[in-house]
Amino acid sequence: MKKPLPHPQSRACIEIPYFPLQLILHKKPLWKKSPVIILRHDKPSSPILWANREAQKRQIKPGMTYSTALSIDHKVHATTVSLDEINTYIHKIVELLRKYSDRIEPNIETPGVFWLATAGLGALHPCLKTWCNDIITSLRERDLEANIAVGFTRFATYAITQALRPGILLLENPKQEQALLRRISVEHLQLSFRLTQTLRRLGIRTIGHFLDLPSDEIRPRLGADAFKLYRWAKGELDAPIQSLPEVITVSRTIDFDFPETSLQRLIFLMKKPLYELLKTLESEYQKLESLKISIVFESKETLETKVCPAEPTLDENQIIELVRLHFDTLQYSSGIHKVTLSVELQPSIPEQLNLFSQHTQRDLKAGNRALARIRAEWGEEAVVKAVLREGHLPEAQFKWEPLKELQAPHISETSEIIQPPLMRRLFLKPQCIGDRVHATRDDNWLLHRNVNGVIIRLDGPYILKGGWWLKPIHREYNFATTQTGRLLWVYYDRKRRQWFLHGEVE
Repeated sequence: MKKPLPHPQSRACIEIPYFPLQLILHKKPLWKKSPVIILRHDKPSSPILWANREAQKRQIKPGMTYSTALSIDHKVHATTVSLDEINTYIHKIVELLRKYSDRIEPNIETPGVFWLATAGLGALHPCLKTWCNDIITSLRERDLEANIAVGFTRFATYAITQALRPGILLLENPKQEQALLRRISVEHLQLSFRLTQTLRRLGIRTIGHFLDLPSDEIRPRLGADAFKLYRWAKGELDAPIQSLPEVITVSRTIDFDFPETSLQRLIFLMKKPLYELLKTLESEYQKLESLKISIVFESKETLETKVCPAEPTLDENQIIELVRLHFDTLQYSSGIHKVTLSVELQPSIPEQLNLFSQHTQRDLKAGNRALARIRAEWGEEAVVKAVLREGHLPEAQFKWEPLKELQAPHISETSEIIQPPLMRRLFLKPQCIGDRVHATRDDNWLLHRNVNGVIIRLDGPYILKGGWWLKPIHREYNFATTQTGRLLWVYYDRKRRQWFLHGEVE
């Protein structure tokens, strides 16, 4: 007998176990029968984010450090997965699931978990189990194993899929769901290593034991993460499915009778399909956010590239100029056989009319347009910003990320600034400036021919040691004041027995 879909309050939770690990094992199938872990960073002190079943059988758990895992099993395979790679694949899965539900929400904190709305699908999928089997079959075609639980609350369906490996479970009513939820072991939840150890010492084995704890004692005794988990399990954080907006792509293709080699003719021939695309967007109250260009050459080679304006726009001249700048940098040996233009849509939101206009001497829109021209000519990596991150060495405590748009400067909360802040400018690579091993604080000495004046004062040293996991490091940092008033940031490397100039304070 066919089982109809549940009532409108029901939802389905799809879990792809060890989602980042499945991506890695798809690329490296020889690792499937070995312990595999994924690290946050490729270094011994990095915490483990995910561990497959073989690793967990050896008591290697998420939250441990890589060095701890190596001490347990030196044959464990370790790698890293970028967040962009995970998010890209998540969006591909969402697009795959759209033919089974109109509302899909991926779990941001746990990659590989998706909630689907089941209401209103009875006409298309009259049998619930067949609907679940079709989803699993579609994912299996992409070499992904999945579990599905159809229930009534977010946390219950999520917890059941964690304990259900592999399989499909259809819950009859909320009472049955809660009864099953209370019997699930907390070991199945992807909790932090510290919280798991604490619950084990307290004798809390199941979610039912955890829910029976007094709510006012959880935050002070177990922490904020445990309290958030408690509220989620109680249903206090339950919310309707927040579906991702569907990505709509509009494209136009230009086929050339003869291979095109002239850039001017190519740009001219692209104007008409681009104009048609912009008119389509305008009729749908949309704007162009990025223009993807797919080029097929006479030699059958293909090239995928993209041009992004400073902000979503319908200005044809601005887009054509960016395309021309970008095509000037392309190098190709054969003529172009076909060009496909496709756009990603962005809702067109009219600017709000302010009663009092705020005038500023800085035109951020003009600056963003200038940056867009630089990206079009030199690539996305040409415009970056420094972002702080954890690192042992000063040069490893920041990384470069693409700068999407300029932001207005933030005014300091301090009402009165007595002294302007100092700025430390770092060199991309420390410069060797001498081997004055016996230089003392009273010994005036010349650091480098590029440094004007001799060193008259050294403040320090500030010792930085470490790097035993790769290469031992022993640096003695000092602030060096020159006779001309410059304040340099230098260090003496005990291993190399050399002085280095790392930066300057302004």
